[in-house]
Amino acid sequence: MVSRPSGSKSKRYGGDIRKSDTRVLVKVYADDTTVFLGPDDDPKKLQDCLDIFCLASTARFNNLKTEIIPLGSADSRREIIRTREFNNWKIDNEIHIAKEGEAVRILGSWQGNKVNIQDKWNEMMEKQLKTMKWWNFHYPSVMGRVLIVKALVISLAYYLMTVNGITRKCLLAMEKNIRHFIWNGRKGQIAWERAILPVKEGGIGAPSVRIRYKAIKVGWLKKWWTTGPDRPDWAWVANELMLQAAQKRPNIARPTVKEWICQSWLIKVQSDQMPNSLREVVKAAQKYNATISVMRAPMKLRLEMPAFHHPFARNKNLQNNSKAMRCLQDNHEAKTVGDLVQIVAENGLNPTNPCLYENLNGRKCKEKPRTHS
Repeated sequence: MVSRPSGSKSKRYGGDIRKSDTRVLVKVYADDTTVFLGPDDDPKKLQDCLDIFCLASTARFNNLKTEIIPLGSADSRREIIRTREFNNWKIDNEIHIAKEGEAVRILGSWQGNKVNIQDKWNEMMEKQLKTMKWWNFHYPSVMGRVLIVKALVISLAYYLMTVNGITRKCLLAMEKNIRHFIWNGRKGQIAWERAILPVKEGGIGAPSVRIRYKAIKVGWLKKWWTTGPDRPDWAWVANELMLQAAQKRPNIARPTVKEWICQSWLIKVQSDQMPNSLREVVKAAQKYNATISVMRAPMKLRLEMPAFHHPFARNKNLQNNSKAMRCLQDNHEAKTVGDLVQIVAENGLNPTNPCLYENLNGRKCKEKPRTHS
């Protein structure tokens, strides 16, 4: 994947993905490799590294299987496709460049710019119908049909649902086909809401595609909010996309943003800045009221909570863009509650004493900048 800046100023694609010490360069799984190039990267150096690797390992990269997905603004993407050039690197004619709306397969998922994978789902549902039609000739029982659907029908679509999601239209059509197969084209012996219950609860254990898809979205939500070294890199990209989809009013200063889940700033779910996969995860979080809930929070956790847009702030009308707040954000670089506690401990601040901070120009927080006529 390559990214080109949209103007004269060089910017990393997607804005500043604020993770302190990590920059995503390459993702490798088995023999599949995905390389990310920023607007300042030199593709020639990458090619030199690949040539040295191939010479040392006697391996060979197949250019016919190499595909490029341009990133960045729409104009910059079109320019890369038109000129077949990136940072003075002429792209070989054997290398395929994905156009707008064209999906590229990466580890079973379909990625690209403004892609529509409806045709992939149509193919998947055709496979499911063929499987169910073949088993119909063997006249299985109702419980046998339930096992067939679980093992051979839904399993075909489970991975694609996980990595690319599914439209509501396809979801309802798939569940309708499954019901038709389980009841052998006849009217159901019991209501479907009861049929999906376990046998011990009076159902037949029939699989519900809708419930499974809800579980998939909750699973993505759990990965997104994982803390520590096990947190995936894409979670930081999701945080940046959430900030871009934030409501314009009130204005949200970037230094005050930490995590959407642990702050009170609002987002526009239907924003164009938010991809559909992230939008569905956010809707799942809102539907199930996924929030921070701690019975007795330890002091370490309390101090690590964000200083601004605190979800449990007593004063909900607190102005995070006031002069005092700007002083804490810009001059003192406060980000967490622990930072605020440390600032008070070091400076002995109280409502009656002004801040004594001085910047590099010798100006204090309360002083106005001097103008020279």
